[in-house]
Parts: sequence; structure tokens; C-alpha cells
Amino acid sequence: MKKLLKTVVLTILLFCPLTAFSSSEGPLQIKNEFPIFLHVNQPYLEKAEIESSMSYSLSHSSTYTVQSSGRWIMNLDMEITELNFRYKRIYNGLFEIGLDIPVLYIGGGFMDGFLESYHDTFGFDDYGRSTRPSNDFLYEVRKDGNLIVQGKKGFGLGDIRLALKKPLITSDDLNLSIQGDVELPSGNAKTGFGNGSVDGGLSILLDKRINDKIMTYWNFGGVLAGNVKGH
Repeated sequence: MKKLLKTVVLTILLFCPLTAFSSSEGPLQIKNEFPIFLHVNQPYLEKAEIESSMSYSLSHSSTYTVQSSGRWIMNLDMEITELNFRYKRIYNGLFEIGLDIPVLYIGGGFMDGFLESYHDTFGFDDYGRSTRPSNDFLYEVRKDGNLIVQGKKGFGLGDIRLALKKPLITSDDLNLSIQGDVELPSGNAKTGFGNGSVDGGLSILLDKRINDKIMTYWNFGGVLAGNVKGH
């Protein structure tokens, strides 16, 4: 795994010029880090304008969900840190190729003490978090009594995402594009680093400038998520 991650990072650096780092312009990209949704090619806000850029994002989440409903049992007490490498490149001025490579750390984390104090201070329900050992790790999903995911602590590669964006209208005040993407099952589905299936998505992207200081971003689309193929 270490050799694979080094190869991935080296490949990015070789094919991405240092001048291609993305700017601080919008839209603000927020990703749902809930473990069950993390690997289903979930959409996040994109701009219609094509670009050549490279960026890195770091996110951290804490999850506590110990519930059963019908055929499903979910036992989740964990924290996830995701470092996402994102590369975009314009080819011949006609379309944009996108690549997302997430590297994940899954473990018990360090935030339980802070969260317990936060809940106590404001009188919020902790949904049973205080009954579990502090900063302990639990990641198990079952369907009809059968084990689907048995999470494992440590570092791992997530599901890699490829995207193709084609501009339809390009101007200073209005950009319209169509984008298709596919998420490959590169993460280990049995240990919670992927879902084991190919996911796809299609969306229409619109950027509309209101004035010199305000730009709006509109995305319309859908995702076809594959089944979780764990144990």
C-alpha cells in the first residue's frame, strides 16, 4: 500500500506543472464525510468554467451512529481524515479532464472529549456516545445479519474519481457545461475505504454573474451509485 500511494503522488507531480495550482475563487466545495455516503460518488458544487489546476483539500469528521433499522445494523464510532488530491486539465481548449485521488485515515480519533464537553455545556443529547470508551474505534455494517463492512484502522486509498467536462456556452457573465464522471472501486470495500462498485454521474453546470462582486453557481444532475460489495 505504501508503494502504491507513493506512486500515485509521484504521478501527480510529474504530470502537473507547479504553476497549475487552483485559485481561491468559488464555489465552496463541501463533501459529506459520513462513512456510508463517502464512497458513492456524491456530487459537490462545481463551476461550469473549465480550467487547468491542481489543488489539495484536507477534511476531518467525527461520526457516532449505533442503530438498527429493518434489515440493516450500523455500528459507527470513528473519525475520518481525508486528504484529496485534485487535478484538472484543459485539452485543446475543448474539454476538461478531472482526477480526484483521496487518501484516507480511519481511526478512533481524538475529538470525543471535546464533543462530550460541548454536548454537556449546551444540554444536547449525545445519542449514546458517552456509553462507549473515549476515542475508541467501531466500524461494522450488517444487512440481514450478514457482515458487509468490517472497518479497519489505518491509512488507505479511497475510490478514485474521473470526470469529463464539456463547455456549451462560454462568456464573461455566463458559462454552461455538461459533465460526466465515474468513480472507480480503488478503495478496499471490506475495510471501509471504498464501496467495491463503479459509480457514475451526469450533471449540468451553470455559472451566472450578477455583478462585479457576485457570481452564482448552479448544478443540476444525478448519481447512479453501485452496490456496496464488502464481505
